Order: sequence, then structure tokens, then C-alpha cells
Amino acid sequence: MALNKESGTANLHALYGLNHLGTNALPDLALVLKHLKSTNYAGDIPIRYAAIETLGHLEGGADQSMPALLNLLNDSDPDIRGVAIQSLGSLGTQAIQVVPAITLAFADPSFAVRWRATNALRIIAPEQFPTPR
Repeated sequence: MALNKESGTANLHALYGLNHLGTNALPDLALVLKHLKSTNYAGDIPIRYAAIETLGHLEGGADQSMPALLNLLNDSDPDIRGVAIQSLGSLGTQAIQVVPAITLAFADPSFAVRWRATNALRIIAPEQFPTPR
């Protein structure tokens, strides 16, 4: 997979396509992380958003993707913080060690971030954060 700064649509398709490859996409995990950190894409919210979502869907890549997702919980953009939390939730119980970091999002000024934190915790630790009936 190669992202090209001039081809935003192709980049989005490439990133979202990885979501469906499961463990076959693991060789591309390093490239996703590289592009997420690249200053070339820092202002490209759709590319960052797609890369973050991809990190939450790469089966077997939780150990490599969790540090990057945790770093994004401090991003200045609430949409980025929210999708990082959502992606951590997508990792399910593999992300149990990040529960304390996600609970800090309950104090986030953004309602969407708080809402995503609640939903993520219900997936990661359903016994601690049960769905209300």
C-alpha cells in the first residue's frame, strides 16, 4: 500500500480497503502508522480519520496500533480523539489495559468524545460498563 498526497480519494479507498483484509493487512500496519504520523497528512482530516479507523480493524495488530491510538486521545481535534476511542473499542477485549485512559475521556469537553468513550468501554469491558436496560 502506498499513499499519494495528490490522490486523496485513492488514499481513502486504500485505507478503508485494509479494514476488510483482517490479518492479511498486518504487513501494511507499519505503513498506516507511518502515514498517520506523517506531517504530510497532518492537516488532512479524512486521511487521518481513515488511518485511525483502520488501526481499530486490523486483526492481530492491537499491540502495535494501541500506542498510536492512545497518543491520539490528546489530539486537539475532538473528531480525531473520538475516532481514536472508537477504534480502541473496535479492538474489543484486546484493549482492556487502556480502560483507564478511555475513562479520562468522560471529562472531555466534547459530548461526542464522551459518548464514544461510553460505547467503547461497553465493548472492551462489558462487565465493568454494562449496557443499561
